Amino acid sequence: MMRSKACARRRIGVLTLTIAAALLAALPELSAGGPIGGGELPALPTLPSVGGTAGPSGSGAAPTSALAPASAAAGYAGADPAYTPPLHGTAAHGQGTVATVGTGETTTGGGPVSGSPAGGSNEIVVGRARGEQGSNGDYHGHITIAALFGTELLGVDSTPGGGRQTTGALAGITAVTDPLNSAVLAALCSSSGGQVCVQVLAADSSTTSSGSTNHFSAAKASLGGASGVTATAAESDGDVNQTSSCQTAHGHSRVAGVSAGGSTLANVAESTSDSQACRGSSPSATSSSQVVNLLGSGVPVPAAGCGNGTPNTNFALGPLLTIVCNASDTNGAQASVPYDVREALTTFALQTGSTAVLKATTAAAETHAIAPAAPSNPGTPGTPGTPGTPGTPGTPSPPGTSEVSQVSAGGPGIALEPGPTAAAEATGAGLPRTGLDLLLIALAGTAALGSGLAIRRLADARRLA
Repeated sequence: MMRSKACARRRIGVLTLTIAAALLAALPELSAGGPIGGGELPALPTLPSVGGTAGPSGSGAAPTSALAPASAAAGYAGADPAYTPPLHGTAAHGQGTVATVGTGETTTGGGPVSGSPAGGSNEIVVGRARGEQGSNGDYHGHITIAALFGTELLGVDSTPGGGRQTTGALAGITAVTDPLNSAVLAALCSSSGGQVCVQVLAADSSTTSSGSTNHFSAAKASLGGASGVTATAAESDGDVNQTSSCQTAHGHSRVAGVSAGGSTLANVAESTSDSQACRGSSPSATSSSQVVNLLGSGVPVPAAGCGNGTPNTNFALGPLLTIVCNASDTNGAQASVPYDVREALTTFALQTGSTAVLKATTAAAETHAIAPAAPSNPGTPGTPGTPGTPGTPGTPSPPGTSEVSQVSAGGPGIALEPGPTAAAEATGAGLPRTGLDLLLIALAGTAALGSGLAIRRLADARRLA
């Protein structure tokens, strides 16, 4: 009898534990219908793509100058504010012109005016050397030896890779002057050991992808070498060159000059202009000029300022003749900064109002530089990312529970199945228990206890029977 009672108690205990375990296992499923603790599961962070981080993208914008636009204030100060020497074109350039003559031109001047090699329809041009950069970024060199009323009689042109070409209606004259300079006169200079050197109508124009250098002289003779005497007549230079961050322009012109041992004996009408623009730096523009210089000193003819280089010196002889010495315009309103225009001697004849029947300019120089645009930056390629380690396969859950996909911190983004159980297993943290959970646990315990008492009562009744 005692053995049968012990067996009955063991059966009751096993049954009670089984019922309680079943209820506890069902608790997560019963509480999954709403938020835990009145809140929501935090959102999973977006997993980054596997691979490198791209570098900053470059800019393919057309080359643009970083310099500020030109100020409206005139860069002109002097005795004759009515005349502003004109800039020939707004492209980056360096230019020197020995002489020009025009008819029916204004006495106020100003520009910009055409930068045509032929000088326009009403001009006579002698000895103009010009190097410039076009709007497409290519450089170009040109020397106008002589032009009459818009027609170039003789000139030399050069482009990158195109070499030097002779232009103009009288281009055939170079068939004489080129061999004369490069063969006969060069042989004379060489055979004399540099003691006797002569050039006639020398026009040297050279252009590359980074600049253009141009020099002209109607005649040049040297006796006695570097320490001897050198005489030049009608010479000019026009250069523009560029580095990775700077552009420089140079212009020079002289009607005539004589020097000995490197010192000036005499100069007649000479001007020089230089401009530089560098990316990220302040631009600069300078110039100088003189009408007559003897033994290193300026001659005050026809006015004191003409000899000492005073800008915009005015000398008038009534309505018949007006002379402007050292006419200058620097960083005014003709183009973007920096630019500079300088004319050693400008004469207006038979002036009526603001128009002159004749205008003659000798020894003019001008420059305009534009800072190179910043190179486009293609961006530094990103370092390839390290592929994530594949996640460890999840352990199958017991029957009746939710399946959860395991996520490795560095592995590919595998989506979790929805539900609080998935979030709990992914983070490894247990869910907080709420009042509903505690009530269900109490009901499970009560049910287990009631079931045990009912079974025991049935066993006692059977024993009594």
